[in-house]
Order: sequence, then structure tokens, then C-alpha cells
Amino acid sequence: MVEQLKGVVALSITPFTSDGKVDEEAFRENIRFLIDSGADVLVPNGSCGECYALTIEEQKKVIKIAVEEAG
Repeated sequence: MVEQLKGVVALSITPFTSDGKVDEEAFRENIRFLIDSGADVLVPNGSCGECYALTIEEQKKVIKIAVEEAG
């Protein structure tokens, strides 16, 4: 049986530095903000993020950061 997601589902943005790299600290801050604001489910690399512009390694890093911040 497939479990349905419930609660607030938050699609995170992917911030970038001025030189085009993922801004890891800003992303961490954004994830903490979403959690502190009551998000029950986080969707990094979703349709609000810029995952289409990221390499596979960058996408993995974004997911890793989200998991670390979510605990």
C-alpha cells in the first residue's frame, strides 16, 4: 500500500552564489526556515528549484544537505 503524504509539503528553492555554484549555507538556512515554519515534507530538487541546471552530483549534494538539516 502506498502511503499518502499529509501536512504541509514545501518545495524548496535552490539558491546560487554569484559565480553560479549552489549556495550551500543559504540552502541550509532555507531548509531550516521551512522546517521552523511547519513544513512536514520537504521536496529538494522539485519544480520550484533549479534542479534542471544542476549536475547529478549537485543534485545529490542538495538532497544530502536537506536530509542533514531535517535531522
